[in-house]
Amino acid sequence: MPEGLDADHELIRDLVSSSFLDSDEFRAVERFIADHPPRLPRAGKRTFYHAQLLTEIARARHMFGGDPPLTPEHLAKWVVVTERWPAFARGVLVDPEILARLEAAATGGLLDEELASCALQLTDVLPLTELLRGEPELAPLIERLIYFRPAAPASAATT
Repeated sequence: MPEGLDADHELIRDLVSSSFLDSDEFRAVERFIADHPPRLPRAGKRTFYHAQLLTEIARARHMFGGDPPLTPEHLAKWVVVTERWPAFARGVLVDPEILARLEAAATGGLLDEELASCALQLTDVLPLTELLRGEPELAPLIERLIYFRPAAPASAATT
């Protein structure tokens, strides 16, 4: 088997196996999602599968840690947002910088107004407000989450 295919084969085998489900990262992602469950059982299953895949990709790309540190809870919060409020997530994908404004607006109780100024019309805004108010804050790490960028070592980030 060609050299490059060995690595791909190993990643696929790990993805298909359940061994990565025992990782500390996935257990943390799973706990966060359990604290913010989807409204429908089918959505819960989809969210869980999405979280499994993204956690393994994040681990394979060495995304966790770095400066600022990316945690499994950051990934889980982004999964919850993308699954439950896809229009919101699409808005952030188009303009990642709006997330800082939206998190600040949620904290200040002005999320409805800020969503309107960004031309985002959402239903079920109260749970989104609560999620955006809570830790961890996504804005400082959103581009790493969107583009699956690996963690930069703390020394490299400061030079």
